[in-house]
Amino acid sequence: GLTLVRMAKDFKVSKPKKYNADESRKILEQYEDDVDSVEDTSDLPNVLVIMNESFADLAMSYNMDLSDDPLEFYHELITRDNVVNGVMHSSQFGGGTANVEYEFITQNATAFLPLGAMPYQQYISSNVKQSIVSYMKRLGYQTYGIHSWEKSGYSREKIYKFLGFDYYWFKENLSNLRYGRDGYPSDQSTYEVYYDVMNNKPDGEKNFSFIVTMQNHLPYNDFDPNGIKFVDDGNDVISYLQSVSSADKALKNLIDYLSDYKEDVIVLFFGDHQPNLNQGDLYSLTGNYDENTASHVVPFFIWANYNIEKRDNIDTSANYLESLLLDAAKMPKDSYTKYIEDLRSELPVITNHYYMNNDGDSYEVNDSSSPYFDKLQEYWRVIYYNMFDNK
Repeated sequence: GLTLVRMAKDFKVSKPKKYNADESRKILEQYEDDVDSVEDTSDLPNVLVIMNESFADLAMSYNMDLSDDPLEFYHELITRDNVVNGVMHSSQFGGGTANVEYEFITQNATAFLPLGAMPYQQYISSNVKQSIVSYMKRLGYQTYGIHSWEKSGYSREKIYKFLGFDYYWFKENLSNLRYGRDGYPSDQSTYEVYYDVMNNKPDGEKNFSFIVTMQNHLPYNDFDPNGIKFVDDGNDVISYLQSVSSADKALKNLIDYLSDYKEDVIVLFFGDHQPNLNQGDLYSLTGNYDENTASHVVPFFIWANYNIEKRDNIDTSANYLESLLLDAAKMPKDSYTKYIEDLRSELPVITNHYYMNNDGDSYEVNDSSSPYFDKLQEYWRVIYYNMFDNK
């Protein structure tokens, strides 16, 4: 019991310096909340967000000498006109999915929390007021959280309840999942759960669905000896590349399905982090990214089955994805999202390891000599307010 007590103490968040709840609230109040003034939501699209387990484009960072492109469809998709795309710099590597999920859902970076902290398990014990779920509910959307693994993982069942999802389903509720490599449910069968929701929803009812996949999860022990090998070296690398290639095919089916869907749907898709395949030791860098960032970049895109404005080569992080999505969808924004947009215009990437300005200059989060240090500390005070005082 003692170690648990000690651990709990280690993860206790101390208040940011100069923190004052009223002050943080006032910062947010400078931004007008547009959500409640929306009378008519009939023009707004259905919204689908997919956080895809270990979905990474390793060849962007590493010279891998691939025989075939495991992400053939994804690479074709991002050349299309109605796509916003780029890379998301992830706070995690090889694991820690739930922290990336937390950053996306709340727009709170985890960079200021104690090392090893897990917000889902340590800091959420009641209803969460500020999240993409609460935002969608304010606009009258039906909200679905779909995760194709055990409900106990990262205490998700409890957390999805606190986040306010109308429906939250896990492996235990989903009888149609099909299992493949290393016993994980396929992306294809996970997306079919969503097709079912969309095929049966009343016309005009607005749907927000958030899907977390499992197909590309470690370990990478299993591969198809008759399938494409992609590389000459390492069974675990082959296993991973075969898996992500099959994720790419499931993605194609999803986009095909939505292309024919009778209502507007906008999709945000992102990998949570890279797999840990010792890629930094095995391969040389392509030069697109330095050693620091090479293992932290994963693809993200926003696509819609109607016209949205094309944007390419965006560098971002998980805490900013919601604001990019609402931007592309031309949806109203709440105060926090507007604050986040302002921050993004100055510091487009904030991870646990580094943050970046618009020129791509990189800083350590705790570097007090950085010209952005005060701005970052203000963000931390606003995050703290959202986590603990915004009731």
